[in-house]
Amino acid sequence: MPCVCEAKKSGISKALIPVSNYNEGRIVEKVNIIPTNSLKMAVQYINNGIIENQRQDNPEQCRTTDKQEINYADICGQEAAKRATMIAVAGMHNIMYIGPPGSGKTMMAKRIPSIMPDMTFDEKLAVTNIYSVAGQLGEYGGLVEDRPFRAPYHNVTKSSFFGGGMFPRPGEITLAGKGVLFLDEMTEFKPEILEGLRQPLEDKDITIVRMGRTYTYPADFMLVGAMNPCKCGYYPDRSRCNCSEQDIKRYIGKISMPLWDRFDMCIKTDEIGYEQIRCSSDNGNVPDSESMKQAVMRARLAQLKRFNGMNIKYNSQMSTGDMKRFCRLGEEEEKLIKRIFAKKRLTARGYSKILKTARTIADIDGNVNITTANISEAFYYRGIPEVTIH
Repeated sequence: MPCVCEAKKSGISKALIPVSNYNEGRIVEKVNIIPTNSLKMAVQYINNGIIENQRQDNPEQCRTTDKQEINYADICGQEAAKRATMIAVAGMHNIMYIGPPGSGKTMMAKRIPSIMPDMTFDEKLAVTNIYSVAGQLGEYGGLVEDRPFRAPYHNVTKSSFFGGGMFPRPGEITLAGKGVLFLDEMTEFKPEILEGLRQPLEDKDITIVRMGRTYTYPADFMLVGAMNPCKCGYYPDRSRCNCSEQDIKRYIGKISMPLWDRFDMCIKTDEIGYEQIRCSSDNGNVPDSESMKQAVMRARLAQLKRFNGMNIKYNSQMSTGDMKRFCRLGEEEEKLIKRIFAKKRLTARGYSKILKTARTIADIDGNVNITTANISEAFYYRGIPEVTIH
């Protein structure tokens, strides 16, 4: 598909491509795609302008998925975690879930695509280009309709994760573009993989040098992590957790502070009791994916209006100059965030993360200006790691 796109840019109106790539090639408009089974067929077309049995599939009808319907209504309780997730999606903020086994961290993450806005055609084209290069469009090819959700296992190799190999291909962080990269049991990943995430999270691309050549792949994804609060998973429940405070700090310390700083939000997922399960099953007011997606869309529309004509789309992408322009604070708000900065010894990045998250919360709540309540909530999502290792 990228080859056909380049052909179009060069003014070429016809392209001979393999039959197996026919559907993805046809997505590019104003280029006549001629599918061939062999070089012999290609020569036949060049000489005679005719190919027998030319395939005429419709690419829109070839992309089939057996997608299981998932919904946040399936998750009992965890209203705070659901709201945090909704805020993260609305502003494309990176988020970490911390909680004991069975508290719903993975369920929460897997449902994120259900509340993300539908992709625009340009986004679909960009994602399809990536999957075409990676050879992951499958049997039918065609346009990728759904936002990617990539969840590599913790024993993934460095080249599979970041891209590369003998014949360089995009890695997981590129395949997650315009969607979600989910790292479950994040402390189990190799240190070189976790630390290697820092640069792509800032620059939104990854550069690989292979055999004297340089390859740059996009890496525009939302990072979602999940981890236990300690090695056994049950801290601070001392009836089940025997980990020492030093063990807990060492366990959480597997994620370095510079990487922690890349997370805009952290939320604790508590264990669900029997009463909550029963109440959730009987309560028709449980937040579901549809209502959460509507709130996300309201916030996204506010951001589109705010950043109209600029090279950014989400609050999480704001630069220092953008924040001065769009995150102006009143006197009370200024006093509050100044106290937070001094008391918690925030880094400059930590300060900007709180302000950007507060801007997204204000968008969801329909506030033109950031309020003290918005700042307080944004700070709460930054304070979970400190509470956990307290």
